[in-house]
Amino acid sequence: MAVAGVVKTLLPTFIGETTQDLRQVSDEIEELEHVQWLVTHHEERLVPEVRQVIDKVYEILVAIN
Repeated sequence: MAVAGVVKTLLPTFIGETTQDLRQVSDEIEELEHVQWLVTHHEERLVPEVRQVIDKVYEILVAIN
């Protein structure tokens, strides 16, 4: 929805930097600059929408490393 311009959202900078159709509209939030974990329940990881997010985040992280 953010890529389509329908909503504004708060995303990690590495996602915005690697997604051509997104643009940063504010300064970075210093209080959020720390390590974060993406956690899901074992059963939920196979739900199609959850799996899609997991796979996309993985794809982005592999691309920046």
